Amino acid sequence: MRYPVTALFFILIISTILISGCTQSQEKDTVKIGVILPLTGDLSFLGEEMRNGISLAVEDINSKNERKIEITMEDSKMDPKEGVSAVNKLTDVDGVKYVHAFGTPVISAVQPITENKKIVLTGASIAPTILENSNYTLRIFYNLGQSLDKFTEFISQNNYTEIAVIYQSGEAWERQVIKLEESGIKFIRKEKFNMGERDFRTMLLKIKDSKPELIILLAYGSHFPSIFQQLEELNMGNIPVLGGLDFLEVPKESKDLYKNAIFTIPSFNILPAGKSKEFIQEYENKFRTIPTHQAAYAYDTITLLYLGATGTDGTPQRVIDYIKNLGSYEGAIGHIEILPNGDTKGTLSFATYNNGTITLYKG
Repeated sequence: MRYPVTALFFILIISTILISGCTQSQEKDTVKIGVILPLTGDLSFLGEEMRNGISLAVEDINSKNERKIEITMEDSKMDPKEGVSAVNKLTDVDGVKYVHAFGTPVISAVQPITENKKIVLTGASIAPTILENSNYTLRIFYNLGQSLDKFTEFISQNNYTEIAVIYQSGEAWERQVIKLEESGIKFIRKEKFNMGERDFRTMLLKIKDSKPELIILLAYGSHFPSIFQQLEELNMGNIPVLGGLDFLEVPKESKDLYKNAIFTIPSFNILPAGKSKEFIQEYENKFRTIPTHQAAYAYDTITLLYLGATGTDGTPQRVIDYIKNLGSYEGAIGHIEILPNGDTKGTLSFATYNNGTITLYKG
């Protein structure tokens, strides 16, 4: 059967409209989120855990909702330049409007881009500066203020006055030292090192000579095996060491080194309840290992971005407002309070390692 040319033209136009409509509908039905994690390098073990948490969030969302979620993941290698390349690719090539990134150096590098392009950025960082002068950034993560409050509480309760600090160069750790000093703590010795260093003997000897009652340690956990091994070698292993989340980032095979370490962590890690228990069981069943807060926060971040995108028209400002206006949220991490400035607060506890296992500190 032959059609006139005009009829064929009409059919072609209708087909094009239908195909275009289906494509637009598919795009509208899919929430696209870009993720920037350290998937290789010293902190790849953290990237893997967060990736696992995100994959569980995607599975749960897509199994329960008609509107699906799609994740495009990029490797930052914990390098700010790699982070910049990743965010430009995610926004310009992949067309995402929401980006999740880990680590203060990477977040600080990509933030001017996400702010300029009006892209929602959720940052997994304890540094307070990621929320300063920002309109499109949220932190669904443990924050610096809470940690430092717990530090000062511990020092006060134990009447420590002779305190030394060893910390990694970088905004997140340097800011903590400043804040602790502003809270009234006077360090008898301060030693700073760069990421990637492995020989700490010289600075540890200087600390030893100052005769501290307590050492505060602030750095990525990947440095801790060398530091604690050298503390033992220098007969400093009996000095208590106080730290934060970084103690959850230590390599698994080194956990027997930290018998004198006390650290603050989200209560998820030692006192899980409700949805946290369900998440831990689901994670353990799939990945054959027990998750830390890193996986739980990543799961909750992706879920909240999805809720914001589907609970509004999806424009970045409305997604930001939606999440801020929730006030609180019960997620895999447990109960978190969402503050008007886009920050969050959870519950923290003191912990220690007992035969390589994290336990509640009762000292």
